[in-house]
Amino acid sequence: MAGPAASELVTVGAGLIGMEALMEDVENAIYPHPSISEAIREACMAALGRGVHM
Repeated sequence: MAGPAASELVTVGAGLIGMEALMEDVENAIYPHPSISEAIREACMAALGRGVHM
């Protein structure tokens, strides 16, 4: 992964993998706004059919 927000995404992704998070866990987590890590939550919500920006 490369780019200005790579470290944020790696940190969030590693934490979710480490806790064996389900998509519902990701949806219920609190993410700072504005942040690129919000995209992870939005992707999980879209996969669950509950995306805000679908």
